[in-house]
Amino acid sequence: MVKVDEQTALKPEELAPLTDAGLTPYRAIKKVWHLLGPGKSIGIVGMGGLGFYATQYARILGCGANVVAFDRDENKLQLPRDRRRFYS
Repeated sequence: MVKVDEQTALKPEELAPLTDAGLTPYRAIKKVWHLLGPGKSIGIVGMGGLGFYATQYARILGCGANVVAFDRDENKLQLPRDRRRFYS
């Protein structure tokens, strides 16, 4: 469930992807979060929709771990590089 209140700027149909595509990488990272922390790294393979969600969740839930993104298409790694929050 995703709580949507009157103060939320997004409409329910805009939040729907978080309850589906966003849940898959969230659960995976939540299962290993206890292994993460400063000096540790987590690798995300594939920077499509799920991979990009995964990089964001890994940054939030990773307790300071390095997030390493991999993809065969160099262009898909540009957004994480632009934000300078991930290694690739």
